[in-house]
Amino acid sequence: MHKSAEPASKAPLQELVTKGERHGGRKLAGRGSGSSSRGVDRGAPHRTAFSGRTPDRSRKAELAGNYATAIIVFLIGATMLGHSFARIGSETLAVKPWLYFMQSGGVALAFVVPAVWITHVHNRVEPLRRVIDCLFWIVSYLGMGIVFWALG
Repeated sequence: MHKSAEPASKAPLQELVTKGERHGGRKLAGRGSGSSSRGVDRGAPHRTAFSGRTPDRSRKAELAGNYATAIIVFLIGATMLGHSFARIGSETLAVKPWLYFMQSGGVALAFVVPAVWITHVHNRVEPLRRVIDCLFWIVSYLGMGIVFWALG
């Protein structure tokens, strides 16, 4: 009644292991292989930046999440600028309105642009895209300065 368990062949297991570790002769994952923390060799020609997509997540939900993240980031930046303007004082800002643009542009140029640039370099984004994204953040922060100036 009891069948003896036959030892499984090593070939299917070896095939599974090598299939997961190799692609086109290049080692993609594994410990001690010099791979990055994401488990992908940075020299692999097929590497792309992480998009954050999962198979069960719809495009609409992904866009909503991206917009929510952008709004939160802008609110944090605007809060910090508002705090900076409050520390300068309304009397000083009334006499020197260019401080709105110096402060907001300075934050963008000193903190936001280098962070975006370094992230894009790390993810190997093409240079034109880096410049466009950095200009977006500079214009956005200058726009915050305009809003604070108009409401000032």
